[in-house]
Amino acid sequence: MDINAPINPAAGQTTTAMDTEKSPIVPEPHVTSSITHSTTPKPKKPAKPRARKSTTPAVKSSSAQPVSVQGTPAPAESSAPFHTKFPKLIFPRPTEQYNLESEEIFCICRQPDAGGEPMVCCEGCEDWFHFRCVKIPAKFEPLFDVYFCPYCELEKKGVTLWRRKCAVEDCYKAIEHGKTKYCSKDHGLKHILGKLNKSESTNVESMTITALKYSKSLKSFQELGSELPKLPKSDIPTSITAKLQEDLEKLEKLRQEQVASRKVLIKAKENMKLLNEMIQETADTPSSSKKKPKKLELCGYDYSTFSSSTPIDPESMQSNDITSLKSQYDAYKQYMDSKDQEDSTPPQTTLCFLDKKKCLKHSGWQSIISDEIDLNMNDIQKKSEKIKETMEKRVKSYTIDHFESLK
Repeated sequence: MDINAPINPAAGQTTTAMDTEKSPIVPEPHVTSSITHSTTPKPKKPAKPRARKSTTPAVKSSSAQPVSVQGTPAPAESSAPFHTKFPKLIFPRPTEQYNLESEEIFCICRQPDAGGEPMVCCEGCEDWFHFRCVKIPAKFEPLFDVYFCPYCELEKKGVTLWRRKCAVEDCYKAIEHGKTKYCSKDHGLKHILGKLNKSESTNVESMTITALKYSKSLKSFQELGSELPKLPKSDIPTSITAKLQEDLEKLEKLRQEQVASRKVLIKAKENMKLLNEMIQETADTPSSSKKKPKKLELCGYDYSTFSSSTPIDPESMQSNDITSLKSQYDAYKQYMDSKDQEDSTPPQTTLCFLDKKKCLKHSGWQSIISDEIDLNMNDIQKKSEKIKETMEKRVKSYTIDHFESLK
């Protein structure tokens, strides 16, 4: 069986060559897994109260016929999830973390570390699994990209992804940075020399002449095969990246919303600065009082803008009308200075007119909103880069499959 053959979904194989590099033939089903040979696996969370090992019988397939014993009614079909590769998988998963000897237990077998046996960490539940228990050959260890255990697959937390295997038949290392079909230059030369040795001398000569014919210089001839040839965009099916392109467009829309939110925040700061200056000018006018008025800096939180869940155009903000804001502040100050506040209704205001140092409710609101925008922008950028990287991997994988099919 060719280890480089595409995965067959009909046979229960859930990973495709388009998801990452080319997958090995392992019907295992998506974030980087951790492999260990250590006798001490990854530290676990504090243990829960010790429980007896579950005696629940294995879940049967829903397609299996119920078996009855004479005098006993046939059991009803189970509604528990069924894993095609692990038909005897107990569901829901056992939750014991320690056995009766106080040893930490792992895997679907709920047994301790066997001492040096290879184990892999699930990205969904962070539990560790023996290779033999999850039916993964030890030679596939270097090919893990992300691993999800059978339980997390049934819970739809993710699917196992594999890195593309080296083109040398007996090598199970991952390809080098996704740039070639080989894990190293040595294996690339080994593979090519093997191909040439199997070919007739006339074919080798014709191949060399063709390569020289299309090489513009000695340097370009020497660099043949150093990079993967690119297919025209028209030859690449849009279906392999259509869903990723949709996700990318959604992230771009979110990014534009965050850019607009930053513009709104900047505009709100400018409006608040103008209002504070206008109020200060009024307070600095000559009066009968000999006391110098205190410098006032209002909170300025905009209820109509930052309490709204929909994006707002910076040019349509209510706080842009400084004269209106000054009138609101005057009405608010008159109400606060009056002695009969209980008998009057407080005026409706667009902004918070409390002193910035005394407003605990909106303390540091400008920095909080700015930091939130920065975090959202960074998150969007990381997700976009990851999607673009996945798109490149899928295109490369399709390109390699295309040229290999021309043999």
